[in-house]
Amino acid sequence: MAALLSLLCLKPWKELRNLEQEQSFTRAKLEKAHIRLKQAKQEYIWMAQDPEYFEMIARDKNNLALPEENIIRIEPVHSIH
Repeated sequence: MAALLSLLCLKPWKELRNLEQEQSFTRAKLEKAHIRLKQAKQEYIWMAQDPEYFEMIARDKNNLALPEENIIRIEPVHSIH
């Protein structure tokens, strides 16, 4: 009887734990998406209001330089946590 009762309680409990973990993961993804959206909106505002910024971004993304302009790129350092 006790074994049957534990089986009946254990499965829903495991499912609840899995759903809680999934919810936590989804919330973290949603938060990252909100941050990316906020950054994209800010960049859009900058590009819409500042033609020089728009030109700089366009040239950077297409790897273009003005005559006699030197481009220096520094790769970001990825930390391991």
